[in-house]
Amino acid sequence: MSRKKNGQMKDDRCDRCYEGTLHHQTISETILKHGRVLTIENIPAEVCARCRYRYLEVKVLRAIDALFDEYAVSIDAPKIAFRQCDTLEPAVV
Repeated sequence: MSRKKNGQMKDDRCDRCYEGTLHHQTISETILKHGRVLTIENIPAEVCARCRYRYLEVKVLRAIDALFDEYAVSIDAPKIAFRQCDTLEPAVV
């Protein structure tokens, strides 16, 4: 999906429920993988107003993977804020 100039998605209907409209929001996600955990806040996403399914751009997913590799811990997960996926420089909260 790609964006129109006004920020809405060109196809702004949810591909999962086929009824909801997608809206840009920032979300928080706690990731647990191989016994390591990390909470990331302020992740840009498109969220379905009906079923709440979340869509993330590929560059955002890659940035999350990089943040996980660098900051994930086995105990007491730190919270970090997702600033820009271009720079991959998190703001530690």
